[in-house]
Amino acid sequence: LPRCERRADHMHIAAWAVPIVLRHLSVPTLLSFLSAVALERHVVVACADMEVLSAVVFSIYAFLHPLHYEGTAVPVLAPEMYDLVHSPVAYCVGVRQCRLL
Repeated sequence: LPRCERRADHMHIAAWAVPIVLRHLSVPTLLSFLSAVALERHVVVACADMEVLSAVVFSIYAFLHPLHYEGTAVPVLAPEMYDLVHSPVAYCVGVRQCRLL
């Protein structure tokens, strides 16, 4: 996609995701999450609510702007793909259940 279309997509995602994240995460939790993402750590977000789960993962693009997240971001990881957490690359994945480790 051209740069302007990607930017518009990120703006729409930010407008949806950021308010949800700010309502559901405390400031210390949000800062820990963003620090881990910025340091390219392996981040697994567990939440039963699909909207909150997706919003938290997608919010990395808004909160890190103008930086670009180069890791893998998967808003909802299917249980059949839980082996992805053993990947050597940076990632931020969402899971509905925390029985993967």
